[in-house]
Amino acid sequence: MGEYNKDNIMKVRRISFGYEISDIDYNSPHHANFIKEKVGDGRFVVIKNTSPVHPEHLVSLYRNIGMIAKQPEQVKSVVEGYREICRVHSKGMFHGRVDGSLGWHNAMMMRPKGDQIIAMYMNKNNCIGGDTGFTDAQSAYQDLTDDQKEFWSNQTAHYVIDNIHKNSTDEDWKNSHVRHVFNNRIEANHFVDADGTDPKIKQVEYQPIVTKHPVNNKLGFYFPYPVVKGIVNQSDDVMLKLRQYVLSEKYVYYHKWDLYDLVLSDQVHSLHARTSYNGERELWRSGIMYK
Repeated sequence: MGEYNKDNIMKVRRISFGYEISDIDYNSPHHANFIKEKVGDGRFVVIKNTSPVHPEHLVSLYRNIGMIAKQPEQVKSVVEGYREICRVHSKGMFHGRVDGSLGWHNAMMMRPKGDQIIAMYMNKNNCIGGDTGFTDAQSAYQDLTDDQKEFWSNQTAHYVIDNIHKNSTDEDWKNSHVRHVFNNRIEANHFVDADGTDPKIKQVEYQPIVTKHPVNNKLGFYFPYPVVKGIVNQSDDVMLKLRQYVLSEKYVYYHKWDLYDLVLSDQVHSLHARTSYNGERELWRSGIMYK
């Protein structure tokens, strides 16, 4: 059963470990703050819309949540007039593999601070498949025993550093995970986070596996395993077991999209992925960083 929040406007109900919300005011700072708290608490929020949402209203909501990434002119895959919104489709950014799928990832991989929320609005949805999966690595950590928490709180991940830069070769591009994200090296080299900086210059080689969430201050796993070489002083088997654990059924939810759905996804203690699809699908993506 759904419940209305205290101001009797937004309707809120729990979906798996996340939330579904409807009847929001896209220009309300109060609603934006409520949504931000729910993203921090539940790893994702689905906002249901029965009609198209104008890009201006999407940007208004995002700005009330935090800083929003505005891409430079070299990044062509944007909604006309709104450099805060990137087009995601088979020939645009985040196009994925040949079958349209996209592996587990998030917007903070290899760096201590990046876009902490990714907003995804379904603008066109004439396809079969294309579900988006979300993980809950915060609950996965909270469910551990005290001894297990102590063990993982003392572990450090060793990252693969992205080597795509202005002087990179075709072979570098071919072997990089970002080839499934950007159309070309020009976009890859000019794409920015919400703070206006190049994500590549913030990359670090080592980072703790357990981190504190900036909204609810809870500890959780920060483990973008596709770019993790290994866990310092631990065997590959230990890393494999952690991967299997955080991707176990209890901590994964797949969202089946309706047209005009807006999903805000936590990037601190969560990964997301896309299943394969056939047909036309265009999603509008924006990166948000907490103020």
